[in-house]
Amino acid sequence: FLSGCTTLRDTAKGTVRAVGATSRKVAGALTPSGSDLKHKIALIGIANQPAAGSSEFPAHFHKRLTELLQSECRGSLVDEALGDVLKSPPRLASGQIDGYALALMGRPRGLNFFVIGTLSDVRLMDEKTGFWLWKDTRYKISAVVRVEVVDSATGTKVLDESLFDEVVIDELRYEQLQTGGALPFGEIEPIWQR
Repeated sequence: FLSGCTTLRDTAKGTVRAVGATSRKVAGALTPSGSDLKHKIALIGIANQPAAGSSEFPAHFHKRLTELLQSECRGSLVDEALGDVLKSPPRLASGQIDGYALALMGRPRGLNFFVIGTLSDVRLMDEKTGFWLWKDTRYKISAVVRVEVVDSATGTKVLDESLFDEVVIDELRYEQLQTGGALPFGEIEPIWQR
């Protein structure tokens, strides 16, 4: 009886080792030379508000997201071959970006995803706070960034999310920005970085 238990235990251990080795072989066969699968991504930065530092947002979006992808998603490669398409992507009659047209351009180039960042709203706000004797006004800069991910294989959106954030500023800075016209991108950058 004892020798039967030992044989059964040895057989179970051998089976586990064989299954583990087989799964490593399958993973090695699916990924060339045992490396992780690489995704090619194109980044598109757009600013809907021309007054809000729009010339700087696409460059900051591309730089920051490239750094983030390289540190967090080592299996991602940012492709820069599309040039003019990345500056003015194809749009539908409604004004939205045409995912199908992007997919048709991306497939022959081997792109897996398009990541589109849109600075859609930037504004100065003043908000009343407190009550009775403790009333005060809080001054803020708010920004909305919309992030979309379009899959090149199907032309569908994998992600469509709007991110909202704000930063509190003092009254003097609020008055300077309000009389100065367009908001400089340096004021929006802390919000965008978060």
